[in-house]
Amino acid sequence: MLYEFALSGKINHKLVIDTLTYNTKNDKAFALSGSNTRPYMMCDNLIKPRITKQEIQNIILGGGQNFLSPERRLDAAILSNPEIFDM
Repeated sequence: MLYEFALSGKINHKLVIDTLTYNTKNDKAFALSGSNTRPYMMCDNLIKPRITKQEIQNIILGGGQNFLSPERRLDAAILSNPEIFDM
């Protein structure tokens, strides 16, 4: 993108988004810096989630995943915490 901007003074946003997201659409309408989002990210539900890691293990290993709608953020949370499934 920077190279394209240096050459032409502009960026083809549609091409960049379609290329980087492999033609899928994403839900990011805008982004804010950490200093703007910190107050929202410090809420009780994010600091101390209502569902514990142990309960996630019970839900998934008990077949509960069949009742969940696809959710990328949940997938990412599970993927980034592989110790959930340590017995």
